[in-house]
Amino acid sequence: MSTVRTIPNKTGIAMLSAVLLIPLLTPLSHATHLGDKAPACTPTDMEPGWLKRENALPGDKTWRTNLRKGFNGDGRYIRINVDKVFEERSQVVQGWFDRESVSCGESVGLHLSGNGRNVVVDLYRLGYYKGTGARKILSKEIPNVAPQKNVVSGSDGLVKTEWPISTMIDISPNFPPGQYEARLNDGGKTTFVPLTVRNDVSPDAAILVTSNLTWQAYNHFGGYSLYRGPSQGISDRAKIVSFDRPYDGNGGGQTLIHEYGLIRTIEKAGIDLAYTTDVDLDANPLQLTKHKVVLLGGHSEYWTRSMRYGLLTARNLGVNLINFGADTGNWKTVLRNNRREMVVYRDESDPFKDDPALVTNRWRDPPYAFPESEILGASYAGLGVKDDYVVMKGSAWPFAGMKLDTGFSIKGVVGKEIDTTDLDPHPALQEFLSTVVKVRGEFRRVGMTYYTHNSSAGVINVSTDGWVCGITNSCNWTKVPTQSSKLLAAITLNLVKEATKGPLGKMYPVEPTVAPTDGTKSEIGRAHV
Repeated sequence: MSTVRTIPNKTGIAMLSAVLLIPLLTPLSHATHLGDKAPACTPTDMEPGWLKRENALPGDKTWRTNLRKGFNGDGRYIRINVDKVFEERSQVVQGWFDRESVSCGESVGLHLSGNGRNVVVDLYRLGYYKGTGARKILSKEIPNVAPQKNVVSGSDGLVKTEWPISTMIDISPNFPPGQYEARLNDGGKTTFVPLTVRNDVSPDAAILVTSNLTWQAYNHFGGYSLYRGPSQGISDRAKIVSFDRPYDGNGGGQTLIHEYGLIRTIEKAGIDLAYTTDVDLDANPLQLTKHKVVLLGGHSEYWTRSMRYGLLTARNLGVNLINFGADTGNWKTVLRNNRREMVVYRDESDPFKDDPALVTNRWRDPPYAFPESEILGASYAGLGVKDDYVVMKGSAWPFAGMKLDTGFSIKGVVGKEIDTTDLDPHPALQEFLSTVVKVRGEFRRVGMTYYTHNSSAGVINVSTDGWVCGITNSCNWTKVPTQSSKLLAAITLNLVKEATKGPLGKMYPVEPTVAPTDGTKSEIGRAHV
């Protein structure tokens, strides 16, 4: 069991001590589970094949009707809520849930700010549903939702709201596990509020970890994110951000860009899938060990130490890991105040810069230097890339049934952000897809990589954040050809299907094409040893 260390200082941070985590990164017994207590209730259908039956139900193609444009963190679209105070002139109903996830028998509060009109809250579960994309699970109308002005600004750019609860939503057995969006409609533009419904005793072979921490890092509601302040520059950016505020843009976080394509593909195929969030993984790092494969979406940039411990432990116990993105596990973060605030200083202003258990810099940097490549096979290289992937071996197992020739190009799927095998230590790798791009003035190798751990777990990293959004052609930086979208979905399905059978290393030994390395000089000139 991990130990919680409370730091008695002005930030009031309570977190897992890195000193105590290090010896726990060795394989554990499968009997060592957290969070397996009996739930208050169970979903109506938990039998094998439940997801196929769920997606056979009628969907609702109007779930995105009249949705406000823009998405969380997207600077190319109209800027929304860039002022330090809440923009009353926006005339759009907005809200947030006071929990990132819930399970059967639990309740969650929805906090709203409106325009004095009635607000219809439609709660949709995302999936395939015969191509409609979502099913309405609940609808309720809340009368006379008033505008809220009490946006509170704190030190280090912290912005949160103190809006009252407008309604409570009780999660009954009729709420299947999954990723949900609450659509808020008062007659004007609609907005979303994301929510995950878990089944903590799920026997499903695959589990998806949504990247709520990364969504919040880019959330600019109230004028502050971890990237920008009111000046729209980094000089006055926030160092602490709160979940007690709406997401900017359409309100849905980065769900539709970096999660939905993966969800839609898996649910269309009827592969039973469990859901959790990275916030829940921080609280319960051993929950992954009862599954056969862990899936990460297109943008899981921020990891707590407890998260990384959970992912490493799962891998060390033979659980496969597939990362369908890039810029993954790049930054350390610390959660506080019941995990409703995340702290990321990432500069010399960090009051814990010399504390390996609390510093919030890159994972590859001292004083607690463990590059993300040591678990993923590659590390973040940069952004501003737009390129194609080339098939390295058409007969390789991820391409089964696709009749792809060696050398075939999958157009437009590499970028905007990419990982590389050139910077940091990694094990021997097999590249299924590969290219060379110029980023930050240097030529870097980028590839969909595969390695196996001595537990026989397989780890796959697609090394581009254009993968999941490319499936649905919803990337905010490019348009992906239809053929490429279909190929990405087919490869994704092959990877997930095989990974749900058990440790990939027992079925598909690595055929190394990239030698293991202890690392060369990193982006900041530090030699890895």
